[in-house]
Amino acid sequence: MNLDLAIWALAALSTLAIFSILYRENPVYRLFEHIFIGLATGYGISILWTQVLLPNWWTPMAGDGKWPWIFALVVGLMFYTIYTPRYAWMSRL
Repeated sequence: MNLDLAIWALAALSTLAIFSILYRENPVYRLFEHIFIGLATGYGISILWTQVLLPNWWTPMAGDGKWPWIFALVVGLMFYTIYTPRYAWMSRL
């Protein structure tokens, strides 16, 4: 079986599984919904690292000696503490 044909068949199967929500919510739809969300998240994280963080943050920090950029990471991560009531005070600093 040709690889292109296999990819086409998988895409057609996935499309039909997603469209099965039109009938009613079912386990096949839920499975492909979770697969789609997982693939999209993984793809987004890989693009974020390879095209944004690696060339614009990690390479200058590790390779060019601009180590104070680590503080930008710490301050940026402090914005996410707003979701934890115990550490929400850190987001207001």
